[in-house]
Amino acid sequence: MNLTNNYGSFYNELSFFLPKDNIYVDEIRRLAWGTDASFYRLKPQMVVCPNSEREMISVLRLCDKYNIPITFRAAGTSLSGQAISDSVLLVTGKNWEKYSLSENAETITAQCGIVGGRINQVLSKYARKLGPDPASINSAMIGGIIMNNASGMNCGVHENSYKTIVGARIIFFDGTLLDTMDYKSCESFKQNHSYFIHKIDEFKTKIRSNTKLTERIKRKYSIKNTTGLSLNAFVDYEDPIQIILHLLVGSEGTLYAVLY
Repeated sequence: MNLTNNYGSFYNELSFFLPKDNIYVDEIRRLAWGTDASFYRLKPQMVVCPNSEREMISVLRLCDKYNIPITFRAAGTSLSGQAISDSVLLVTGKNWEKYSLSENAETITAQCGIVGGRINQVLSKYARKLGPDPASINSAMIGGIIMNNASGMNCGVHENSYKTIVGARIIFFDGTLLDTMDYKSCESFKQNHSYFIHKIDEFKTKIRSNTKLTERIKRKYSIKNTTGLSLNAFVDYEDPIQIILHLLVGSEGTLYAVLY
């Protein structure tokens, strides 16, 4: 192991609360984790596998402390290189597979590491399925499905991830956990991150005051568009928490289950 700059200090402190079996720094595994389903390759400095929200929060705070960039990876089925990094790769697959159903299975709350096809198996007992229907549904995990605003051939833009997500537990770089479906969590976030909330409102006002830009956003997102952040959230929603929800994704999300 030959970690340079801040990575050595980061590794040493990380090892205090994360088992070393969950931190890969050897050449072979770094090389193995250096690609996804795309043809791109970036070899990470290390691969980190947190097993819980508590561990994830600690890892993110540590990355913030040492100013180390991170990339999240679920199944790695991306064709565009979103799941690779030359810094720290955070893997959220195994041990991130819990789920729960609402009454009548109208919604499902799932951690980011459960495969989309598995969710559809669970929902099939209730004659329901996920709205998003990517070709990789039997391999892709729900974290990546939401992050990529996956749609597939059948759901178009009316039942994609953006339209069917109800709420999420979002962990920010400073370790703050925002549960968008919990009133107290939302109010606490608004108070403790007032500057962030102010900037979200500022962007919303700026976009909406520009009629030409607003119409362009509506037009672009009336068809399939998965490039970058979902800017249509600034046009579609008033509440800054809902705007944040539809721009970002968390360790756990709740989606509508569609009848079929």
